[in-house]
Amino acid sequence: MDDLRDAGLKYYEIADILNLKGIVSPTNKQYTAKLVERSLFKFKNRLKRENEIEVVSVKEDYQIGINNFIED
Repeated sequence: MDDLRDAGLKYYEIADILNLKGIVSPTNKQYTAKLVERSLFKFKNRLKRENEIEVVSVKEDYQIGINNFIED
């Protein structure tokens, strides 16, 4: 879909191509212009989130002393 949109096709043209090829949506529906638009919107947002992920490292230090094992 993204490549077809980049090639200049309109949403309804992409929907027509997908439907002619028998490609259905993940929910087993035929594509409409609105469904193509929303699918591309979600796809681009997913790509954006993948590129914005920041890995945070956490270093933990555990100290166990003899006092932890002695009962009063």
